[in-house]
Amino acid sequence: MAAPCLNRLDEAIASTRDELDRGYLLAEKGCYLARVGEHSAAAAIRDELRRGFGKDRDLKMSVLVMVLEGLMSYFQSLGEDARDRMARAQLLSRAADSRELTALTSAWLAHIEYNQGALLAALENVQLSIDSIENGQWLVLSRISSVLGDFFTANGDSVSARAWYSHARNAAVKYGDQAALGAIAYNQSAFRIFDLRLKRAVGMPVDPQSLELADAESRSASNYQLVAGVSALGHLLKSVSVSVAILRDQHQQALVLLSELFSENQIPASYSYRAVLLADAVLCCVKLGLPSKAKEYFTELAESELDQLPLDDQIIVFWDLNCAFSQAPELFSSIYSTRNISELAELLERQRAVHTSHLVRFKAIPAALNW
Repeated sequence: MAAPCLNRLDEAIASTRDELDRGYLLAEKGCYLARVGEHSAAAAIRDELRRGFGKDRDLKMSVLVMVLEGLMSYFQSLGEDARDRMARAQLLSRAADSRELTALTSAWLAHIEYNQGALLAALENVQLSIDSIENGQWLVLSRISSVLGDFFTANGDSVSARAWYSHARNAAVKYGDQAALGAIAYNQSAFRIFDLRLKRAVGMPVDPQSLELADAESRSASNYQLVAGVSALGHLLKSVSVSVAILRDQHQQALVLLSELFSENQIPASYSYRAVLLADAVLCCVKLGLPSKAKEYFTELAESELDQLPLDDQIIVFWDLNCAFSQAPELFSSIYSTRNISELAELLERQRAVHTSHLVRFKAIPAALNW
């Protein structure tokens, strides 16, 4: 089922006689296709724009092509160059004093930075986008609202998160953005499940009813993605299923999913959460009596800079490894020392306090954004 925004863009592209305006619309379409995983179609549009406007150094076209290329890299493989590409597009937009393009590039840069763990930088770009946004930029409004919803959810402020997610959904509907609606649903369920894993890691009981609800939300989000034709970064959905299985102590089911992810190279090397999945695989193999496979996964995990991971990811990784060590110390005795989860949890709370101080300015949705 084609997204409403695609239908609208196709109609506009077919009826527009001005070649430059048609190019802008094509670039906008290409960005959506990149986000949903239509990589070949997005690349074809990128190539067409390069052929048609390569010598015409129109500022807006140059920026939109850079945005398209950044999104292609990010949504295909979480490419490390995506942030640099978007930052260059933002720099060009700001140098030209274009509010429209500054709002767009800053919103996407905030999205990428947030997901790469550059949290304070992401907040600064959210603010820049808010300061630059113009009435009717529904795509931008949905993006910054979604990023702030994720921020508040991760920081434990569910009230503010719900307000921003609601704002994001409204803007996505206005734009006709099915991909954004699916992402919002996915993010909420993924955060809920990850929070349950954090609670168990620090010694808190996991309420079975909360897990069932989170799992139902996750499956609903996955189904929506399928209906909306979103195939980009499909490994994220499977990663959530892994967490659900581990929370239920269904290690065989979790290992099947993990084996698929690793064997089919579905997890980009640059994806920091890969370390969590490797630790999950170590734990599952130990639980299932597969010592050689456990060591194989552990060897790959040991090559990661675990202390550089986000603190919440570190908590899950070391909880997995501590559990594996306690059950099979002979496998790891010479290469692993258990970590104190409580110390990591205290560091995480202090970090969240810092983030809370920076999020104060976003607790209430600015009147200027209530279109």
